[in-house]
Amino acid sequence: MLNIIRGSGLNGLEGIKKKNKIKINKNTLFIYRPLIDIKKQLIEDICKKEKLEFIIDSSNKKNDYSRNKLRNQIIPEIEKINPKFTNSLKSLSDLVTKSKSKKKNKIW
Repeated sequence: MLNIIRGSGLNGLEGIKKKNKIKINKNTLFIYRPLIDIKKQLIEDICKKEKLEFIIDSSNKKNDYSRNKLRNQIIPEIEKINPKFTNSLKSLSDLVTKSKSKKKNKIW
């Protein structure tokens, strides 16, 4: 959503990817985010069930950063209108990814 506000193109509409690779000098760094599609509530529930401490970075509660203001104030207000808003954003992201993939694999 932050990318939309910033005026993103298609790359930004894809959102955070489950796996990505970036080049640093001559090295390739692979980034994996295995929990990206799991809802926070489910993670909290599993932690509680397994008697694990669920830790929240204290900076996430401060609205000094745009991403936190979105997460803490704006998205909850939008979810009052559409409780499945985050699912809608995920669907948009998936559509963009699929569309880009089809375009990339298309032979002219």
